[in-house]
Amino acid sequence: MNTKKSYRILKGQNTFVNFPLAKLKIGDVLEMDDRNHRKVLNVFNLIPEAGILDKVDQGPKSEFEFISENTFNLEFSNQLNSSPIQSHEASISFKKANSVYCKLDNLQHTSLPLGYIEEELVRLWEKKGYDKAGKRKHFHFVSEVFHANSGIILYSTSANTHAKLSTVSKVPLLEEADLLKAELDIKTNSDKLMKLYVQEAFIPFYRTLRMFGNGRFGYL
Repeated sequence: MNTKKSYRILKGQNTFVNFPLAKLKIGDVLEMDDRNHRKVLNVFNLIPEAGILDKVDQGPKSEFEFISENTFNLEFSNQLNSSPIQSHEASISFKKANSVYCKLDNLQHTSLPLGYIEEELVRLWEKKGYDKAGKRKHFHFVSEVFHANSGIILYSTSANTHAKLSTVSKVPLLEEADLLKAELDIKTNSDKLMKLYVQEAFIPFYRTLRMFGNGRFGYL
């Protein structure tokens, strides 16, 4: 599997999923290849941050749900199911490849508008050699991060994958909101199902900018 592409599962949103649970922040520079997103430096260790980080926009907290364009089926024990589901379990199946289930609690988005830092980025890219044709697509600047209090993301890279979600303490699962209230055990029948389940504050998503051939920065 091309890991770089698998991170970028939210179509049309220029957004990567933080499957490795890296401790990212605005200003980080990532080296991206087919298998990894590796942090190499933070630009504010090399350029003055005074006056720039003051421009970071922070949005309000909100609940966030992403529903894939492709179909999945989420079932609980209190529904009419084709096969019995115990009260502390839920079942999810993905009928098509590249399908996503995502539920996050108290998501907050912070971003640094490009205009406040592009000149400094261009100079840094030229100094480091990141502006060369063979390197431009591999070095990205983290311009936006999303924080959440907890969350679950399941991504199926193939059709007909299934997962069973069950509460460790056997408390009932009756609706989606319950998935973020109790500790879960997630079992799947396939190595084609990527999962991210966190019960504490973390960064589920981030967005990056890269340099293009015209010497300007933009989204991938």
